[in-house]
Amino acid sequence: MKQKEPKKNRIFILSFVILVSFSLLSINIKDPESATTGSSFVGSLMAPLQSGVTSSTRLTTDVFSNYFWLVDVAKENEKLRQEISKYKKRENELLEKIKRYERIAQLLKYSLKERRPAIAATVIGRDATQWSHTIFLDKGADHGVQINQAVASHEGVVGHVMEVMKSSSKVLLILDNRSAMDALLQNSRVTGVVQGTGQNQFIMKYVPKDAPLTVGEPVITSGLGGIYPKGLKIGEVVRANKTGQGLFQEITLSPSADFNRLENVLILSRPRVKEASAEKS
Repeated sequence: MKQKEPKKNRIFILSFVILVSFSLLSINIKDPESATTGSSFVGSLMAPLQSGVTSSTRLTTDVFSNYFWLVDVAKENEKLRQEISKYKKRENELLEKIKRYERIAQLLKYSLKERRPAIAATVIGRDATQWSHTIFLDKGADHGVQINQAVASHEGVVGHVMEVMKSSSKVLLILDNRSAMDALLQNSRVTGVVQGTGQNQFIMKYVPKDAPLTVGEPVITSGLGGIYPKGLKIGEVVRANKTGQGLFQEITLSPSADFNRLENVLILSRPRVKEASAEKS
């Protein structure tokens, strides 16, 4: 019985509302003035409800408008981010090209200074381990590269070609402990042999103990051996050890070339027989 009472109350309220509506309609027909009063009364009763509905409608409209506006803004921001990313990528590409042209210009300047034909090449691979220090270049037999050609950067000697393929070549760096070359102390003109240590330094051997030298003195290729032209930079004197037994001192050199940043190099033509003979004399 208790459950039926709310249902009866709702039916009663609904009936009352319908009855009031019909009454107001009748008044509106019979007496317009009374209809106005009744309408005002009903209006005052319905005003809060109508205001709530209007506010809700306006709020819903604003929410949807703001949502679509934010979606448009997000799309525009994403488009701008893509444009910025594209321009940054293009800027980096142009900077890399400029740097590459600057390196090539330095190499060409170096080649003209040495007055020796050369082939410009780019480093395309490295094999730097505890046992081997080699690089791979993008020039090979098709470009005129031959075994035992000297390889240099604008800073100094890099190594020599040890293997030639059709369109690439393999270079043994002078850092490698298998590498050795005849060298010359630039100031004192004392000769010796520079050998790689497998690290970022060299050892110059067979230099007499009484030979004068200074820390920082440049060491260059002597032109002997038929691979490296005379006068190429190898490195600088870091220290000398004269305490050991024997007739010679052992000199430690730092390299002129930066082997950690090799990108572009020159493959130099081999010295001609007459030129090598003249240098020996």
